Amino acid sequence: MNELVFQNRDRGGGQGDRGDLARETAARLRAGMAGLVVLVVSVCWMCRSAAGDGIRGSFGTGDAPAAAARVVEESRAAGGVCSIVGTDSIDLAAAISKQGPFQVHVLCSSDQTCQKLRREAAERGVAHLVAVDTWSGGALPYADNLINLVVVRGRLAAVDDPEVKRVLVPGGFAVALDDRLGATERFRKPWPHAIDEWTHYLHGPDGNPVAEDRRVGPPVHLQWIGPPLWLRSHESDSSISTVVTAAGRIFYIWDEAPISLRGQHPLPDKWSLVARDAFNGVLLWKVPIRHWGWREWKPSWFSPRPGDFPLDIRKRLVAVGDRVYVTLGYDAPVSEIDARTGRVLKTYEGTEHAGEILYLDGTLILSVPRGDLLQVLAVAAGSGEVRWRSEQLYRGTKVDYYRWRAARGAVERPKKIYPAPNLATDGQVVALIDGPQLVGLDFRTGRELWRADFPLDPADLNAGRIQTEGNLWNGTMIVKDGVVVHASPHKLAAFDGRTGRLLWSQPKRYIGHLWYEWKEVFIIDGRVWTWDADLVRQPLDEPGKRKRASVFPAFVNGYDLHTGELKKKVPLGPIFKTHHHHRCYRNKATVRYILASRRGTEFVDLEHGRHTVHNWVRSTCHVGMMPANGLQYVPPHPCQCYIEEKLSGFLALASGDAAWAPASGAGQVRLVRGPAFGQAAGGPAADPAKDWPAFRHDNRRSGATEHPVPDSAEQLWNVRVGLKLSAPIAVGDRVFVALVDEHGVACLDARSGRRLWAYYTGGRVDSPPTYHGGLVLFGSADGWLRCLRAEDGQLVWRFHAAPAKRLVGAFGQLESAWPVHGSVLVQDETVYCVAGRSSQLDGGLYLYGLDVQTGRVRHRRHLRGPDYKLDPETKRIVLRGPCDDSVTADAQFSQNFLLPMGSLPDILAAGDDTIFMRTRAFDLRLRPKPDGQPKLTPVYGYLDDTYFKRAPWTVEREFGRLAVFNQRRAIVLRQFDTLRGLDPTVYFTPGAKGYTLLAKSLRVRREEGWLRRIPIRVRAMVLAGERVYVAGPPDVLDPKDPLGPYEGRFGGVLAVCDAGTGKKLGEHKLAAPPVFNGAAVARGRLLLSLTDGSVVCYARR
Repeated sequence: MNELVFQNRDRGGGQGDRGDLARETAARLRAGMAGLVVLVVSVCWMCRSAAGDGIRGSFGTGDAPAAAARVVEESRAAGGVCSIVGTDSIDLAAAISKQGPFQVHVLCSSDQTCQKLRREAAERGVAHLVAVDTWSGGALPYADNLINLVVVRGRLAAVDDPEVKRVLVPGGFAVALDDRLGATERFRKPWPHAIDEWTHYLHGPDGNPVAEDRRVGPPVHLQWIGPPLWLRSHESDSSISTVVTAAGRIFYIWDEAPISLRGQHPLPDKWSLVARDAFNGVLLWKVPIRHWGWREWKPSWFSPRPGDFPLDIRKRLVAVGDRVYVTLGYDAPVSEIDARTGRVLKTYEGTEHAGEILYLDGTLILSVPRGDLLQVLAVAAGSGEVRWRSEQLYRGTKVDYYRWRAARGAVERPKKIYPAPNLATDGQVVALIDGPQLVGLDFRTGRELWRADFPLDPADLNAGRIQTEGNLWNGTMIVKDGVVVHASPHKLAAFDGRTGRLLWSQPKRYIGHLWYEWKEVFIIDGRVWTWDADLVRQPLDEPGKRKRASVFPAFVNGYDLHTGELKKKVPLGPIFKTHHHHRCYRNKATVRYILASRRGTEFVDLEHGRHTVHNWVRSTCHVGMMPANGLQYVPPHPCQCYIEEKLSGFLALASGDAAWAPASGAGQVRLVRGPAFGQAAGGPAADPAKDWPAFRHDNRRSGATEHPVPDSAEQLWNVRVGLKLSAPIAVGDRVFVALVDEHGVACLDARSGRRLWAYYTGGRVDSPPTYHGGLVLFGSADGWLRCLRAEDGQLVWRFHAAPAKRLVGAFGQLESAWPVHGSVLVQDETVYCVAGRSSQLDGGLYLYGLDVQTGRVRHRRHLRGPDYKLDPETKRIVLRGPCDDSVTADAQFSQNFLLPMGSLPDILAAGDDTIFMRTRAFDLRLRPKPDGQPKLTPVYGYLDDTYFKRAPWTVEREFGRLAVFNQRRAIVLRQFDTLRGLDPTVYFTPGAKGYTLLAKSLRVRREEGWLRRIPIRVRAMVLAGERVYVAGPPDVLDPKDPLGPYEGRFGGVLAVCDAGTGKKLGEHKLAAPPVFNGAAVARGRLLLSLTDGSVVCYARR
């Protein structure tokens, strides 16, 4: 039995079938929608059921743990987020946070109470589990369908009924408690008919990849974001194998070993089956999977393009109600898992290496290899009894889009390729492939009912240069309304499900590299939708002499399921007219849209033809997106195309009105003065030669200072400060650091490390504050920018940079839809920040320039879109709605190529008169500048600590993972010697040659640079005078604990090198590795923030 890993409550950091609808809804409600977000409202509400029907019994007002246990038990919540509204005590919040993997969000009525409860949460050590904010009535500050449990205390009048119903997840529970915490009323939100689950890889057991979901649509809002930020490698198998969702939970198989460290070496993968709440992304549990990944199914780490292999790997996971069915290993049998807890309930004997799993009405239909052939089994899910085994063994098929020769070399073929049968069932017939034929089995007995020849086109024998030897193509097998539908690259055909008689066929056409058009068949309302066989070839409009052509379908066709008659033909316009290849995964659909992925996501509107283009949304290789629960789930990708605008991470996106904008905020106070407003700051001005007043020292983010640390420095102090820390800054005798997941900023005495004060906010502070003239300024994930007096941490002012209060799920906590990075930019007595996550989401990005002393707005800039939609009349792509100054509204385009891109936020940097946000440039009044590049460019932002190969930092045309520079030289840290892709020989081997540290002269008269190998996985680097300080875990590969260095078990190493030659001058052991970018040098002190929550100081005694 596999070990079960729960989300640790004392953790040190952030983080079926398609039967009768009524039966499904009841099952979902019985399941309790595990992973609940709890909202405890104490001055409110709306419940209408009789008193006493819910939680029974009373508790004394001091018995919060007992009350919390009873509330969670009655709700059947297995974990999630908890919010408490209108309370002056932290007791119930702290108690609920200990009832399982819960986050607690508290809403109180006054700023004074809010700060008091934040401090108490920190003192109790639960600030990473309990967040506190203010609420003055009206709209609750949550995204739709985010909260699972509302616990109401006191009067039921302050919150409108529609508000509670809006924020509750489907199946969410609400209960009212009296003053003694006894239950009086309760309510459960029904599951809406307009949304659907996605229980199998292809939606359901019938193989039709279509969600009966009318709420999924073009993305407008973020619902939640979680890890991982990237897939592990662009050159290897996907590190997310498959994704499904049921009963308000989402499940996926994930390799969380370090990113960009796949290769032909002994470093192992780290696979788990992961469960999260489907509506807010809270981690519920993990079950480790010991034998999974490329080593189990092929000899090489490298995956040539195309590389859709193994054929059946995505069909190994099914979730129905409170149960999950999965193979916990590549050759393992099928196991049944409790979806609420992750506990393994049973393992089904005789199902070893089951390649495909279907579930329908209590029966598992499995394919199990028998030598080179396959047998089909029906197993009672409840008892494990084998109901039948197919009398014959079947060949399945090995034909799919994969090769073993890459653009830059070949790899060894697997010794064993398991065939795929393409199982699908409607409860009457089980359809499958047997070599060149289709076969139908009786669902109840397994008896073979029929077999039929598929009308292959001669071009199918080598479509895409894949040699089929006459066998059928893996991909499409749909059983719907008594009809079996199958497709090849050049043919679509339907068969009678009872007899196997050919009903009709229609032509298809192979479109091009990585376009899985034979798998893109969708049955919606009695019509079979697929791309038109008559392809268009048009030249691309592009600069220069090179004129490439684009081949694409001009229509999507809907054929009658029973007759094959063409019923509807929807023009596509130029949404597929572009360069490069289709994304390397099959498309999915809902009853309204096909979610195509030519470049990112193209929403093909089957009803009205108003297609939309979203090149900034791209998903996981070979798995793709999942439309369900009213959301578009987008697991992460390994791509660098559109990296200026493309989101990364595991995303759940919600639709809405494309013209949506945050409420005007009438009556909302944007600027709040604190008790220290108007008083003298009392602190020294930062000396740029001696102090380290900002993230990476200065506005250029150089990571360099001219003030050295004495070579005789030794460890002066080491102090535990929090759970997860940011990099430090230091001015005079003060050190400042963000308590990232505890939502705060702490000030330490630079001489001893003693904590002098701490200030807590309503959300994460992801990076250190900025010091300016005795003031400390920083942003927070609650959407506020704050200014504190550095001397004592008293609030001077705070400004709500977010346009409204709207919380979403973010890496296991709640954050504003418009977070502000902790590190802000101060230039010319103006503090600059940006609020938001993307110009494409939630109304866009909001840039501000505020007066440092008063918080008054001096400059502002709103970046929105660009949003693209097909005009059905002109057949051109049109820019919709408002946008920033770089694109004209209502501009029209004849191709989905070279479209102007949107923007992503980052910690801001500056030159003399230019502000930089990644590659976007603005003047000091926040007006866009057409040109200008910062000296240092971190492709995906300063806080991306993943070492992702395709998002390097660049300085002076040199690439690396970290870089520092001054007027004389740039020092760059590299993991890879080359960024060349699609090459099986390009990978990094841990514990071998080491990482590369190189220097490049920046003088007019170039000095000679240098290059050294160092056995440190550098995560922090500082250039101080003629010394370079680098720190990180040791680059070793211990066979007893190969992942130990990356998970902090081998401590850290600090090395001192000569900046002129690269020669190592000294080395110190660290108790833990540093956090990313976690070093600073000030007044002769070297300061490091470590991953164990401590700050260490090196200086001369």
